[in-house]
Amino acid sequence: MPLTTAQKFDIVAPIVIYHKADMMYKKQAQAAMKLLKKDTELFALMGQPAKLDDVVEFEPYNILFREVISANQPGWTEFRDEYGALGYRNDNDQYVFTGDDSNFFPWYETAALIVRRVTAVMATRKMDVCYSLLLTTGELIRITRGEKGYMSYSSTAPGHEGEKITGEEAFKKMIILNLALGITDWRVRQAMEVGSQFGWDCPGANPDSYNDLTLDKDPLLDVVERSEKHKQQPV
Repeated sequence: MPLTTAQKFDIVAPIVIYHKADMMYKKQAQAAMKLLKKDTELFALMGQPAKLDDVVEFEPYNILFREVISANQPGWTEFRDEYGALGYRNDNDQYVFTGDDSNFFPWYETAALIVRRVTAVMATRKMDVCYSLLLTTGELIRITRGEKGYMSYSSTAPGHEGEKITGEEAFKKMIILNLALGITDWRVRQAMEVGSQFGWDCPGANPDSYNDLTLDKDPLLDVVERSEKHKQQPV
């Protein structure tokens, strides 16, 4: 059975990354070399290297990157930046992918990671509203994409006018409201929070900016704790 585009990319990417960007990828590249030799067509495209450190063709990485993008978002536009690196813009002219080296797209080890980035960008675009907590008081707030700042939940929910929800109650309500909107990842909410404060074009308004962060708990739980302590203080 012929290899899919994703399978081809997953073979080519570790080898090219090893040669062009990061020699720490040697283990992944060695494993990919074994698979490469099993596919005659792909092996030829890569220059038929007998061993990992032989000269290889790098262009298959770009070719397969384009195919992965085209299969998921054919309307996106390829561009070359001032340093010669390749990338893609979406139909809102937002820079989604920007290469790290001249003549190459950004380095991704697998096609699945590229698709994950595409999916996150599309999900963020579709997410017009999300709910969060005001960092200073723990009050439940609503954030609207494209708008600066926020609105209190009490001013946007019919029947809750003048009702300020804070602390644990606000956190639970936020989770329920966001789940109803399809928001299950705190990174999406974090990106909305940053965009509302610092502009929707800043890097922090992209959920992928937080992919390297590993958290034991939702960062807003600290806000909840402070809010609950404030409630318990004598007036």
